[in-house]
Amino acid sequence: MWTGEVPMTEANAKSYCGECRTPLDESPSTSVDDREPCPRCGSTSRFVSVNVTETITVHESIGLKARHASGRKPFREVKSGDDLHRGTGEWRTIHRVIDRENDHYDEVVKGPDGRVLREVHEPLSEHTGRGAAKKRRQDD
Repeated sequence: MWTGEVPMTEANAKSYCGECRTPLDESPSTSVDDREPCPRCGSTSRFVSVNVTETITVHESIGLKARHASGRKPFREVKSGDDLHRGTGEWRTIHRVIDRENDHYDEVVKGPDGRVLREVHEPLSEHTGRGAAKKRRQDD
């Protein structure tokens, strides 16, 4: 799944004489009528070299759900990798294990600098008030 940022593109172009390849101090977009003859050979043909560099940032994560053949609800869920925090817009690293069979919840969230922002190790039955465990408002 692509979760990267918008690529940053940088391009630069240089003009050379089309006959002798002498570097020219001339914009590659100079029209044919406005070109000065090459100081070395006198040609007005041009060779243009264009270099394009792109930089992208890629974020990845993996998740799994383990179910018994007879059950619908997963007995174990794991998520590990990069996660975009919607409130701050920053990328964080998360490692979460929900183990329903052993009534255990583990989660470690680290910021972009590697600092631990949240660390929880508790029985799943006591894990309340966050994410899907939040109490929902009743509409009147």
